[in-house]
Amino acid sequence: IISDARPQHYKGFQSLRPTIVQADIWAERADTCAACRDRLIAFLVPAAVVGSVQFQRADVTGVRSGTDFDRTADPSSYRDALARASIDFLFLHNA
Repeated sequence: IISDARPQHYKGFQSLRPTIVQADIWAERADTCAACRDRLIAFLVPAAVVGSVQFQRADVTGVRSGTDFDRTADPSSYRDALARASIDFLFLHNA
């Protein structure tokens, strides 16, 4: 969770509040990473009710992709790169 603001006015907290969440995906191949990214977006964007919390349709506010080095290997050889995607979601939901 990047931010979980709790907007309020003179009568107290507003019932609708925004939460920004960043999801990171790592994979050995770029096409696998892209497929996971697309599935995650398709899963999280639709409106939903979870328990007593009602979520409006989410906005995808940012998608970044690139490579990240596999730091679990020998530090002297960072040759093996991992495909990476970061997705920022903005959820509007009731408190």
